Amino acid sequence: SALLWMAQILNGLCGIGVKLVLDRLSGRLGAIAGAVAVGLLFHQPAFYVNWGRFTQLASQSIMLAAWLVTFDTLRHWVRADAGRTRATLFRQGLAAALLTAAVFLLHFRVFAFYVALLAPSLVMVIGRDWSAARWRRLVTGSLYIGGVALVFVSSALWDALAQYRASITLAAPRQLVSTEEQRVGAQRYYEFPLEAYYGLGIHRHMAWASLVAAALGLLRRNGLVVLATVWTALLLGLGYAYLLPVRWLAITNLGAVIIMLYLPASLAIGVAVEELYRLVCRRFAWAARPSLWAAAMVAAGLVVAPYRARDLETYRYFVTESDVRAMDWIRANTAPDALFAVNTYFWLPTMAHGMDAGYWIPYFTGRRMTAGVMLVDQADVAYQARILELSRLVEQAKSDPLAVAGLQEQGVDYIYLGPIGNIYTGPLDAQVLRSSPLVETVYDEDGVVILRIKAVHP
Repeated sequence: SALLWMAQILNGLCGIGVKLVLDRLSGRLGAIAGAVAVGLLFHQPAFYVNWGRFTQLASQSIMLAAWLVTFDTLRHWVRADAGRTRATLFRQGLAAALLTAAVFLLHFRVFAFYVALLAPSLVMVIGRDWSAARWRRLVTGSLYIGGVALVFVSSALWDALAQYRASITLAAPRQLVSTEEQRVGAQRYYEFPLEAYYGLGIHRHMAWASLVAAALGLLRRNGLVVLATVWTALLLGLGYAYLLPVRWLAITNLGAVIIMLYLPASLAIGVAVEELYRLVCRRFAWAARPSLWAAAMVAAGLVVAPYRARDLETYRYFVTESDVRAMDWIRANTAPDALFAVNTYFWLPTMAHGMDAGYWIPYFTGRRMTAGVMLVDQADVAYQARILELSRLVEQAKSDPLAVAGLQEQGVDYIYLGPIGNIYTGPLDAQVLRSSPLVETVYDEDGVVILRIKAVHP
């Protein structure tokens, strides 16, 4: 429960970042509209609660605030404002560096999204005066902020770069998967159908609203919308970078980009509301009441809010009340080092993960299970090989009871079958497994079945 509440708090913080940017660079009404859009209208980021991608969400929750502080600092630095002493600029630069470092330390791929926003905004910082002195001050301020941020991230930088270098090709050790399996894995990781933009990214009606809002902002030559449009183009460029022959540009996949497009879209919507307000007020004096506009936006958000609260993929919530009772039984009746085979799904050829409450056995009971964590590809080769071998045997056991002998040889003690099962490739079948003389049922209550595998040497 605490995890779910924390996830929703992070969702709300994403709206605050949008509000801060719009309030400073567009207007108060636009800021309210943008915050309402993120918090109540878009199904992202609320949908993150289904996946547990909380590190990406946490980094995105501060990304726009970090950008705003950095942008504001560089703008004052370039202008050499008389009202700001050098000490003030250095203090503000320190805050910008801290926030920039935090974006990286939370999720270094989100940092790539942040750089894609920061780079084109430097042109806005310079403005129309492209004098050498302004460029010199911009470079000085950027080096100061970047250098201080580099100090703060130095402890994690080399590990992050090493992991990035290992992951850009999804290259598993050759002894674990075949070349064809690696090709299929890369295809599954990088390629997304066009429908994903609506399903994962922005629902159809909100996508069209965002496009109309962006068009209005561009027609009004609004600098923030221009920046958001360029940012979106760069983000999509990152998502499709895998198509280029330069593999190191494939920093992330398109899915990670699509699920954060709500940020530039909300900026466009906020600007559009602010521009509409100004246009309407010029012609109709009675409409110049911002409180009415704000109330209307909040009311629209509250109307939509119940739909957002129902954006749950229930099959991703593995643990049921009957599973909790089974966990109590496991703690009381199994050895502390017992190994459980669990329903498993191969997301990529080298990444197997659990598909029911069996995946939570280590957290509830301290016992082990056959599926590795989602970051198993970062472990040493020997551990990866063992997880893959165990998981492949579990997959085989879905239809072949002879695979139980392989699990027995690998030291597996029990097989856990939760009520959720495996919605993708089918769950382990208790009847098939019971046909093996090597297993016996030790627990069967409320949809949970636990089978014990007889020891090799009883």
